[in-house]
Amino acid sequence: GLLTKFGWLTFYATVTYLLYQWSLAGGEGQGGMIQIVLIMFTYINAYSFCQELLLFGTLAYATLQFASNPILLDAIKEIAGDSPEIPALNVKPQKVVDVLKVFASLQELNTRLRDMKFESSPLDALGSMLTLQSQDVDILCDIDDKDACIADLDTAARIFNRYDLNGDQRLEQEEVRLMLSDVGLNLEEEEVEEAIRILDSLNQDGYVGFDEFVAFWQNKLMQPEVTAAAAAAAAAAA
Repeated sequence: GLLTKFGWLTFYATVTYLLYQWSLAGGEGQGGMIQIVLIMFTYINAYSFCQELLLFGTLAYATLQFASNPILLDAIKEIAGDSPEIPALNVKPQKVVDVLKVFASLQELNTRLRDMKFESSPLDALGSMLTLQSQDVDILCDIDDKDACIADLDTAARIFNRYDLNGDQRLEQEEVRLMLSDVGLNLEEEEVEEAIRILDSLNQDGYVGFDEFVAFWQNKLMQPEVTAAAAAAAAAAA
């Protein structure tokens, strides 16, 4: 507190003054060099004392101003928050994402990807073959016309591999963002994260595996449940 600080400064000043007097009186009989050293030591202590005194004065002034000025006190409380012990953190509020809008964007992505004309190469064909060989096609093709389904899966594999830039057989957030951007769908960061959550429909590992991409490609994604916050965001956007 201020009283403790004031008591310490008083003691500090007394010791510094007595040391200075002793250096003048006692140092005369010890030789000039010793007297100079003692005086310099005293000046250093005096300089340190002046710094402490200035800090004490600033602290005392600020305390008196805040204690006597309710406007300043209210301002401090507003900045610091309700708790005097835990300062308020400057945390950016999480943006509420319109889940239905993101789901509609994914449906539009499906349509635009199917309409796009991709130039295929032998390397694309090889990559597609390897991707399909690593999958259980019988599970992915649950329709009677298996030949048509496999041809459709081949197209899906070529598109998947085109955006799987690092070849790890899964799509990360930046790769999904690139896919959306290429077809003219520019989603915000929070919306891309929500798109990943919707596409990651099987194991919820934060990535889009090929089997999950196939579910998207075959329009098998379930429409997400709309929370109250998302419904409010959709209403505000409308």
